[in-house]
Amino acid sequence: MIHFTRCLPTYALINISVTLLGKPTQSDADLDLAVRAQLQRWFGRNARKWPLLRTYRLFDALPETTDLTAEVQTTRVDAGLFACGDYRATASINGAMQSGRRAAEEVLAELGYAAPPPDPVAAKPAASDDDEEVE
Repeated sequence: MIHFTRCLPTYALINISVTLLGKPTQSDADLDLAVRAQLQRWFGRNARKWPLLRTYRLFDALPETTDLTAEVQTTRVDAGLFACGDYRATASINGAMQSGRRAAEEVLAELGYAAPPPDPVAAKPAASDDDEEVE
């Protein structure tokens, strides 16, 4: 994790975006206290001084996902007709991108073009717990 505020304090302001899953029933004030307590465990006591800029409650913003490891479904729904989006994989930006790439590959295959090279990001090995943290 890189903390630019430690390298050059005047360069970066601390802005943290927090996303909660589900439908929290707490008031905005109680939710702020709960989130702030977690942020303090991660970032230290200074997190309690950070200003809350806004709270948005976006219920049903994404399709419900129970399996975060779901494979991207085939995108071909009929001859010459393809569908893609997060609802065809995991309900996330990553799922949408994976689905879009698969749709592009399947369109190319139907048109008789060679498959594109493998996705370099997907082929990159995941970081291990032994990787050194940069501050």
